[in-house]
Amino acid sequence: MAVSEKSKRAGIFNENLRKYFGAEEGAFSILTGPEIEKKTINVKKAMRDLLIRFLGEDNIPRITDEDDQTVRFEICSNGEINTGEYCAVPCKFSKPGKNEMTMYLNSRWIHTELEPGDCWYIWIRNQASLPVLGVIKAEKWKKIISGQSVRDAELSFRFEVDQNQAYRMFNENAEFREEIEKGIYTYIEPYLVVRSPEYVTVSENGNYRLEESAWQDLKSCCISFGFSVPKRPYESSAIIHFIAPSCSVGPKVYGHEKREDMNRDQRLFNEQVEDEIKMFRKLPNDYADSLKLLKEWRKTTYKEIAENTGLNVDVVGRTIRGKGTHDKYTIVKICFFLQLPTPIFLHVLNNAPNRLDLHNNKDMVIFATICYYGGQPYLKIMEILKNSGVYI
Repeated sequence: MAVSEKSKRAGIFNENLRKYFGAEEGAFSILTGPEIEKKTINVKKAMRDLLIRFLGEDNIPRITDEDDQTVRFEICSNGEINTGEYCAVPCKFSKPGKNEMTMYLNSRWIHTELEPGDCWYIWIRNQASLPVLGVIKAEKWKKIISGQSVRDAELSFRFEVDQNQAYRMFNENAEFREEIEKGIYTYIEPYLVVRSPEYVTVSENGNYRLEESAWQDLKSCCISFGFSVPKRPYESSAIIHFIAPSCSVGPKVYGHEKREDMNRDQRLFNEQVEDEIKMFRKLPNDYADSLKLLKEWRKTTYKEIAENTGLNVDVVGRTIRGKGTHDKYTIVKICFFLQLPTPIFLHVLNNAPNRLDLHNNKDMVIFATICYYGGQPYLKIMEILKNSGVYI
């Protein structure tokens, strides 16, 4: 007989768990009576393997070590541990020469009295330096693993997300970043909306604004966000999961639909988007050849690019011709000046010899800005980056 998700005693995170916690991966184990009584937990294989993979076997203490035999964890704000934001937890390989692992939980750390069937878990956040540890009551755990907590949370979803929250989620939530990298969204504060003429138009100065049809049905065109209630006074509200709008379920590039009842601004933006699609399909798999086409498409010159970006005109010329150092930030500045929409921008970067390093905070902010603001005016982009402490 197959074992249901809710009745599993130990295992790895399913999709519901990853979505609820915003985890890249995770593992869990159901607590037994003897473990609670002795306050000694046998770390099951899935959790042990996760810790070894994330921390490295040599960085986990052994029973024979004379030094500190603790592992430092970030404490999950959705659980029952009340030690503060971080905690050094006694954790070690408990037998010489073997990978059996034991962890010790202090009852003073826990908000509530533990019972058999309650769950403890470890998960990994993308780009994080510490694993996340939590303990949770059985009833709540069953709701989360079945997806019930995610469905319940939809009642408190909202569409507004400020720029700091949007950048943070892009950095920490791999599933969310994958959705944004489709290139079909634009950020019009405080909404992440599908960049379609049905919902978005462009003003004369190049700034985006929401169409009336978007205001009438935000759920159809905007990403909606669920926020956890902070348990500690120093925490801000944390995004725990998101729901993509129904109209984004189509093609991964330029999900828009041509309609006959568009107003003037919508028709102009529709023509712009159709032009972008044609150009996107023409682009070769070479960043320099692509930049040459895109420079001609935008009807600009090396001199104009240089004057507006602060780059040396010779550097601009060599970069677009594929010569010189292939500096990634020079390529990024040129692409921002050309107001390339996200799919075209990412096509150029993905074919460049030096790509953005998403383990680097500066590059992650630039990458998020490309995905959120691709196609918007150059000066606006530079101001956004400056406000984020990034200069290129």
